[in-house]
Amino acid sequence: MRDDEFRLFLRPPGIEAESEEVFKMKGSGVICCASGIILGGNRRTKFFQQMPEKRDELKEKISRATGVSDLDFFEVEDDGENFRVTLRAEIELQKFSDDAFVDAMNRLNESGGAIEDIWEEYFVELMKS
Repeated sequence: MRDDEFRLFLRPPGIEAESEEVFKMKGSGVICCASGIILGGNRRTKFFQQMPEKRDELKEKISRATGVSDLDFFEVEDDGENFRVTLRAEIELQKFSDDAFVDAMNRLNESGGAIEDIWEEYFVELMKS
């Protein structure tokens, strides 16, 4: 966070939670609206008991979620111990306005909501097995 000019947390992150934040990196000229969805708890344990190929199925479904293609940044991290989805919608500083901010947050929330729906469906099935 030392490289940020400012950072506003909209929801604090938790053990298994979604966090949202708005920030501007020094010298970037871009305002970022970002979200991180972090896997934790019992779901995390069950998820990592699967073979990597099965875990890749969730990554593939998430990458095709509604709104993901409209984001400026999308990444799924799975290092075998942690699973995190990072989303970001950006606004050029010179184009920043209320409408631009609302558009960025709408893109972030649409994709985040679609990912959470896929996530929930996936884990309902996984926890049954």
